Amino acid sequence: MTEFDRIVKKHANEIPCIQKAIDTLIEVGLTVTDEDFLSLAYEGARLREQAVSLATKEAEKFKISFRREQEKENISAEFFRVIETAKHQLRKALKSDFSNPLSPTAYHIQDGKVYLSTKWEEEMRLQCDPEETEARKKAKVLMNKAIAAIEALNAFVADNPYLGKGVTSSLDDRRCLIWIDGDGNIHREDNNLKFI
Repeated sequence: MTEFDRIVKKHANEIPCIQKAIDTLIEVGLTVTDEDFLSLAYEGARLREQAVSLATKEAEKFKISFRREQEKENISAEFFRVIETAKHQLRKALKSDFSNPLSPTAYHIQDGKVYLSTKWEEEMRLQCDPEETEARKKAKVLMNKAIAAIEALNAFVADNPYLGKGVTSSLDDRRCLIWIDGDGNIHREDNNLKFI
């Protein structure tokens, strides 16, 4: 599994938990857009504004002003309680209190349903697998040649009882033809050619 696939799967696995939080908000009459979702991942200010607006409309049926204000406060308080519950569920799903939380921008809300954002997926793809440049192409060719040469040299001495490896590291104390130290410097052991 590539790094990109691992990241996408990690985010996709949390969709049911996030959907549950969104459903809680929708059930009480709140509308959740991508902006509302991002706001909820932090403080939820946009949803609180929407809640106050809905509470104000609902309280309009009371003619007496103090009764209207009291009802508005009661309705708002209930909305705020639901928003806080949803915010807690969302932060838990996003693992916000962990050192490597999930990204809230990874999700897209459409008609009350949670999906992975195609824009986020494309950004992740570019981060995990950068665009091919001429320099990267050349680096890949050189890497492939180096790997092929090392594998060929190791295969060449594989049956030799006097050599442990064709190419090895400084941690390997067996006799070899080439070894690489901890700093990545390459050292030839021409004296060991006598064992071939």
